[in-house]
Amino acid sequence: MFKAMKKIFSMLMMLATMALFVACGSDDDGGSGGSGNTGGAYVGEWVNVTSYDDNDYYVVVIKLNSNGTGTQTLYHLSEYEAIYEVGNFTYSVSGNQITVKNPEGTFTGNYAMGTYDGSKYLAVTIEGKTTSYMEMTSEIRNDINAFHPVPGDVH
Repeated sequence: MFKAMKKIFSMLMMLATMALFVACGSDDDGGSGGSGNTGGAYVGEWVNVTSYDDNDYYVVVIKLNSNGTGTQTLYHLSEYEAIYEVGNFTYSVSGNQITVKNPEGTFTGNYAMGTYDGSKYLAVTIEGKTTSYMEMTSEIRNDINAFHPVPGDVH
């Protein structure tokens, strides 16, 4: 049922552990976008999955646009319900530092990128908390859409 979710959750757990050892000065950012955010490797759609049991997942999808805008969509997907919430934000990147502005405030931290088992990941550390995201795939998108409460594609 949630086959892709289980796979991504397992990979993210390993990446979260690895992220603790990633140097903050990673050169694998695909080109620092500076304050213009033009075309860094971080641009794209990224997903983080948290599982509480085999049928209960919290999914965070972030989309980073090249113009410095982004969206964050939170999903609670379970056997019994599917709810979601969308938020918008702006961001800027300088070297390995990322600054995110949303209605709650402005947050600055570091990010690192890499690949693991053929999949790209983005690890973001803000206020001492590291969150690892995997690059969105069609398999994960299909799983989310299967439980999305609104008809039509997620993105």
